[in-house]
Amino acid sequence: MTDPKSRPSLKLVLGVSALGVLAACDGGIDVADGGIRGTGDSVGPVSGFGSVYVNGVRFDTSSLNGKITSNDGIDTEAQLEKGMIVRVEGKWQDDGQGTATALEYDDTLRGKVSDVVFDEKRDRLTFSMYGQAVRADTQTVFKDTKLSSLKDGDFVRVSAWLADNGYRASFIGLIEDGLEDDIEVEGSVDSFSMQTNLNSFRIKGQLVQYSSASLASSGLSEDALGDGRLLEVEGALVDGTIVARSIRPHDGARYRSSEGADIELSGPANAVNPSLGFYRVGGQLVELSADTEFAGLNAEDFGNDLLVKVEGEIREGVLVAESVERRESGAKVEAVITQVPDLSTQRLEVGGVPVLVNSSTLIADDDQEGLRMTFERLQLGDSIEVDGIEKLDAAGNVYLEAVKIERNSEDGADGDSDEPGAVASFELEGNLIQSSMTDLQILGVTMAITENSTLDDAEALLPGRVVGVQYRLLDNGSYEILEVDVDDDDDD
Repeated sequence: MTDPKSRPSLKLVLGVSALGVLAACDGGIDVADGGIRGTGDSVGPVSGFGSVYVNGVRFDTSSLNGKITSNDGIDTEAQLEKGMIVRVEGKWQDDGQGTATALEYDDTLRGKVSDVVFDEKRDRLTFSMYGQAVRADTQTVFKDTKLSSLKDGDFVRVSAWLADNGYRASFIGLIEDGLEDDIEVEGSVDSFSMQTNLNSFRIKGQLVQYSSASLASSGLSEDALGDGRLLEVEGALVDGTIVARSIRPHDGARYRSSEGADIELSGPANAVNPSLGFYRVGGQLVELSADTEFAGLNAEDFGNDLLVKVEGEIREGVLVAESVERRESGAKVEAVITQVPDLSTQRLEVGGVPVLVNSSTLIADDDQEGLRMTFERLQLGDSIEVDGIEKLDAAGNVYLEAVKIERNSEDGADGDSDEPGAVASFELEGNLIQSSMTDLQILGVTMAITENSTLDDAEALLPGRVVGVQYRLLDNGSYEILEVDVDDDDDD
């Protein structure tokens, strides 16, 4: 592979943006013109079933007879969950649909969690698993647990992306009867010893003991265990030491494809040498060029763990990006569905916010059986939370392209709805579009400032600022602000 530092400098194409959104043609979804045609690979979280949806493409899996390749007890398509990161090898038709010729899944981490910290203000969760740092947020899909309820000692399986400082979780599922005789950890070797009869190394400080049999299970030699190597270890925890049953290259291998292959992948982007256009997405080296098309972001936005989808071709081990699309949510609304969902256009209104759903949207439910939720099951009055990307339609109207939708199992929206004239109270966060003495407009909703409104910092309510709003729907159909909070935090 060519060293990125030896390549010529590249001028990056900067997209045109306004308030972090891009105008979409014909009021539809704003996407780049790239797209795989013919054969290729796709790596990303599952967003739907009825076959399998990955990176917005529906892959017909009928030829696989429900079988997937995995060594983690996920042997059939029926055992997959939304949010699990899979690799699909397949063929694309001219209409963008695909046919899967192979489907692969592997846990990133499996075992007990520790050092759990939930940041309620940022809706962010951090924890550790055998020395590995893991971060989860509102885009993470949970099964049998929640962002706010995970606790030390819980046994989980995690499907995650390699990020700048640890892992970013796409899926976390609670395993009720999990035992530490079947755990999995991956990471970088930071201390290796080949002393006679020692047969051990450390991953992020976690001691691992191995045997010739555990290496032979995947065809590795001791040469593959040197410091800095990224490995995946499965085995049993015995007195604080992982006794390896098998050792393999880590999950980043699923992003690799052969020379000249087309691939689309999603994951957090981080800088390697941005002046030359080099980044990593989920462990895969990516090169941006003057020909790269951007959707929903600018070239300078690329990096800092921003979730993106990249399409391109493998050249000398580097994914040369033809198109890049933002998949990081930057706005949200938690409210009831206020207009009947339109099945033909995949649109709905949530607390007055126009929301567009597409084939990349993860739709879940916060109860146990809701992970296979579909758009068709959403009903008027359902309480849901939408994380998405602010965009503009052809007429210049703001809408929210949904990245993830979660239906709340309880009826109604959060907040007190017992006060006279109030039907329900909601919450949203987004860019302030318009501001006046009498009202604010955010995410396409105009909300009145009244004597009941509490403004955190009225002088800071300037267009373009990110604000959080608690508001309510009155029985006359209008919206009233209850509280406004201006976001001054550096959300790193």
